[in-house]
Amino acid sequence: MTVEPREMSYTNDGYPTVEGIAAVQNFSGTPHGFVELLREVWSHEDLVSVHDTDGGVMEIRCVTVGWSGNEELISAIEESMFGLRFWESSHRGGLHVYHVPNHLWFSPFVNQPFPPTKTGE
Repeated sequence: MTVEPREMSYTNDGYPTVEGIAAVQNFSGTPHGFVELLREVWSHEDLVSVHDTDGGVMEIRCVTVGWSGNEELISAIEESMFGLRFWESSHRGGLHVYHVPNHLWFSPFVNQPFPPTKTGE
């Protein structure tokens, strides 16, 4: 997936665009590419960091700092296959941690949002 220039990722108010959120929800590629996309659409890209741990995983830390635009992106991640497969923990203050095994870091995956559930089921 090609990431569009950063200025297309935000509205004039600094919130992620509908297209930016959809790009996160519908991303297909590698976890490495997904994190690069997050950095493009995240308010303050330095709040998305990657650490190669001694435990054989790449640790991705996304900090929302309470910014509602970043919280929207976290919701998109939580509804995706990436969130389901790699979520590790969430913490007060808006820290969300994901662990991707090193051997999967450059392996493709299909990241699709879960379909909405029907009420009454």
